[in-house]
Amino acid sequence: MKKLLLYILLIILFSYPALAETVPTSVVVSNNDGSITSDIARIDVNVPIAPPVITIHTQPVASTDVTEGSIIGNLFVEASISEGGIMSYQWFSTTNTYFDGTLIHGATSSDFLIPSTLTASGSPYYYYCLLEGTYPEIINLSMSKLYSEIATVTVISEDASIGKHSSGGGCNNTIADARTFGIMMLLSALLAYGFYGKKKKKNSR
Repeated sequence: MKKLLLYILLIILFSYPALAETVPTSVVVSNNDGSITSDIARIDVNVPIAPPVITIHTQPVASTDVTEGSIIGNLFVEASISEGGIMSYQWFSTTNTYFDGTLIHGATSSDFLIPSTLTASGSPYYYYCLLEGTYPEIINLSMSKLYSEIATVTVISEDASIGKHSSGGGCNNTIADARTFGIMMLLSALLAYGFYGKKKKKNSR
């Protein structure tokens, strides 16, 4: 009879997976000879709960150029999580893959300040953010994880930066403007000469 009661209790346990709390339960077994009621037992049923969903709305800028010695800038990720969930951020440096990321201590917010110590010789640099989420009131719940896209930071040496700006047309534009001005002055002089020359001939007649 005890084995029968145990068997029935197991059936009840697996027949009600939606129970989310401890429930007092007893079993009544009847036949032609009468009935018997078991002692009250407590059944604990653990209902699987999915971790919260993380959604990234704004990815870090794919490519950023900075100048060595005067690095200013940051990377940013914007995300949301299912209602009731809490989310954490952790930035990593990498070699352009997700498999060899190095945790950056203290980089635990949606904003990541690009390190001012980066050098052109070590450029380019790669970064990504790992977002994790859970429900704080649920114990032993697995965390949801989501990786941002990998962002590239290219460091340009100060000399190269100056050369880049120069080749962008700063000096050449000045020369071109001077030539244009000279041509305009020459045309003005020729037109003025032609006008006054004709006037002078007319008066001499």
